[in-house]
Amino acid sequence: DLGEPAIKQWVRDHWNGYLRTKWLEHLQGKTFWIELTRCEFGILKNECCNDDELLGRIIDKLKVGQENLDVIRWAVTEHLPLPPIHRILTAVDINSCHLVHDHFDGQ
Repeated sequence: DLGEPAIKQWVRDHWNGYLRTKWLEHLQGKTFWIELTRCEFGILKNECCNDDELLGRIIDKLKVGQENLDVIRWAVTEHLPLPPIHRILTAVDINSCHLVHDHFDGQ
């Protein structure tokens, strides 16, 4: 046990990424998290995308912290069609999940 300083460091370094990954799993319908809304579970496979490969590539980018603009730049560079990418990004609505949390005494 490395103690409370190690926990604080983990929270500072990894908590936001952990939450984002779990939220994206919920949207994909992979894991239902009771802390999230039932109506969002599986929304990505049900409503916005018939291209599992494209969806997976975008989700991978979002899981590592990339944002909408990063995904759009990637799509333009790769000469990918923007309408399906726009539908996926709209369904994900990544800007709605930017959470603020306390870091144990603000540190």
